[in-house]
Parts: sequence; structure tokens; C-alpha cells
Amino acid sequence: MKREILALCMLSLIWNSVSAQDSLTVSFSEEQDTLVKQRFIDRHENVFMTKVPTKSMVKLSAVDSRFAGTGIFASYEHKILPSWSLEAGVYAQLLMINNSLVSELRKLKTENISYWAIVKARWYFDMRRRMQLGLNSNNFTGMYLGMNYEYLWKNPYTRVTGHVLGLTLGFKTRFLNHGNLDLGINLYSRQLGWGTMNGDYQSIFKPKYFVLSTHKTYGIAFGDWKRNPNPTVCDVLVCDEDILSQWKFGLPDISISLTKQLVAVTAAYERKIGKTPLSIQLMNESTLSSYTNSGLFGSILTDLQLRYYFLQSLRLRKGLGGSNFSGLYLVGAAEYYQGWNAKEKFSYSNNRYYAMQTAKLGLGFQQRLLSKVFIDGALFYQENYIPRSWNNSLGRSKNRQFSSKLTIGFTL
Repeated sequence: MKREILALCMLSLIWNSVSAQDSLTVSFSEEQDTLVKQRFIDRHENVFMTKVPTKSMVKLSAVDSRFAGTGIFASYEHKILPSWSLEAGVYAQLLMINNSLVSELRKLKTENISYWAIVKARWYFDMRRRMQLGLNSNNFTGMYLGMNYEYLWKNPYTRVTGHVLGLTLGFKTRFLNHGNLDLGINLYSRQLGWGTMNGDYQSIFKPKYFVLSTHKTYGIAFGDWKRNPNPTVCDVLVCDEDILSQWKFGLPDISISLTKQLVAVTAAYERKIGKTPLSIQLMNESTLSSYTNSGLFGSILTDLQLRYYFLQSLRLRKGLGGSNFSGLYLVGAAEYYQGWNAKEKFSYSNNRYYAMQTAKLGLGFQQRLLSKVFIDGALFYQENYIPRSWNNSLGRSKNRQFSSKLTIGFTL
């Protein structure tokens, strides 16, 4: 009898255990991710100095624009409020079109420089909110709306002076200790065409003379900030990665009005040759311009380069870098320039189509930044082979000159 009672008790315990397992319920729940999606400049605060306070700085910048031409801008900017700054400076305009800065400096004559007095007011519209969130100090890094007044007080081509009023939507940042970069889109209203050689007065508020234009200025800056003696360079630069090929797209250069339209775009493909420090690059720069009184013009510049990154092997041995497209390089290049105009005659040619070949040797420096950004600059010695139709002389001719080129853009 005791055995039967014990057996019943064991069966009861097993049944209760099984029943308890069947009664278990499974539930699912979701928790909200507390990580805040960061902006690009906040992920690299040591690069863009977002949390380094500063209220004033002196800048020396190179200007490269279809509207503003080629030149050097020296200015002083001061914060009057956390969200507002005032800037005053002088722009030495070396050429009314964007051309090689080195080429213009080499043949520069002081009497051919145009001088502009420029005053700018900037509203950093997101600065106060970012300061409250602890993302930014009171400085000059961020998006802004700007108001510009520019006065041409010395014009070597005519005695007529002129005024330019403008609005700007832009992004401005310091870069490491002394770098400075300013990118944006401008809407100008002009009295004297900046980029024209005639000196006729124009009504400053006629829609006919409004211009929408991109701008990029880059240079060095000095101010009241505490210098970082050990910047985290590899947070900025592509140091150790091995890269076999890359597509590069330069920032477009655009100037559009009711009477003139200018657009220039650049694309390039660069590829390593095996495991050597050599690479080959094919670049294309296309330009289209339209003038009410002169017709439609276009050009295509094709550039083939062989580059030798001569310090790469040394840096690899010392563990200071990878096999990529960053560093100093020697370059040999061949260019072919093809231009055309919609009319039958061109101002210095009897042909609708005209071409020029160029051979180049140079020293350059390229750097990948923050994975998807690149900066590529070079100084060249070049020979231009000019067709007879350009100079109305017998046979072809050639000239020699120094030139430079700087491109900033994005990679794929």
C-alpha cells in the first residue's frame, strides 16, 4: 500500500511539473534606442574644432569661383553675439575668371589687380541651440546665412567703380589648428558686373542682373583659440587603409543669371598599378557657358596622368601609412582641350571648333580626409601646343608656363 501511495505522489509531482512548464508565457518588448544620431562634424569634433571657443580670427584665403574670379582675400571676423559675426576685408582680384593662382601670381603686375572692400554679416542660425545641447562652443563652425556688401574701389580696366549686394547660405568651419574652409551658395545683385570688363553702370535691383553662384574659399586662420599641440591626425586622414581605386568628383562651380550661365563639373578615376606606388588617373572637366549677346560656348578638358607617390614605400616600411592615394607625388600628364562655340566665328579663331594639347610635369599632394573627402593640389611646369587658327600665324606654336590646380570634392 505504501508503494502505491508513493507512486501516486511521484506521478502527481511529475504532472504538476509538466503542467507548470506548459503554463509559461513568452512575451516580446521593444526598447527605444537612446543613441542620438550625430551630425558629421560632431563625429569629428577634434577635426572641426566644434567645442573650441573663439570670438575672433584673421584669415588669409584663396578664392576660386566662376563669379568672383581668382584672387586672395584677407579679412578679420569677430563674434558680436553667439549667433552673429561681422567680417571686414580686402579682396585682391588677380583675374576676373577662375584660373591657375600660381600662373597669375607669376605674371602678376600690381597695376592689373582689382581691389574690393568687403563687409559681411553672418547669422549662425543653429549655433545657440547647439550650444545649449553641448555640441558647440561659441565659435565659427556651422551653417549660416550671410549678408554681403562689396565695393570695387580700384579697377585697372576702367575708372568706373561698382557695388555688389549679396545673400549667402553657407557652411563654415575651422580645420585642425589653422585650417579654414567656407562653402556656400550666393545670390548677388550687382551694379558693376564682377567678372565683366566693361564699365557700364547697371541698376542694382533689376532682376536681369541677379546672379546665383557657388563659392569656395580655403586658407589659413589665426585667432584667440588654444592651439592643440597633438591633433588626432588619423581621425582626419586616411592613414593605414589600402585603396586600389577611387572615383573623385570635384565640387561643381556654378554661376547663373538671366543673361549669363556658367557651369563646370569635374570627375576623375584613379587606379593603382599593381602593388607599386604608381597610379594612373583619367580626369574630365566639362564647362558650359551661355551669354545673351555672344551665344553658347562649351569645352571639354581630358587629362591623363601618371603619378608616383615617392614616399609611400618608406611610410609603409615605417608603419606610418597604407598603400593608398595619400601623400606627395611626382606627376607627368598629357591634356587635350576641345572647345566649341555655337556661332560660326570665334573672337580669336575662324573655326567653330578649336583644340589645344598640353604636356605637364609637376609635384603634387593628395590626401583622403574623413573617408569620403579628398583634396588634391599640384604645381606644374607645362608646354601648350597652340594650333595655327588661334594665333593666325604659320604652323603651330607653343608656350611655356607654370600653373597650379587645386580640387576639393568627394570620393566613391
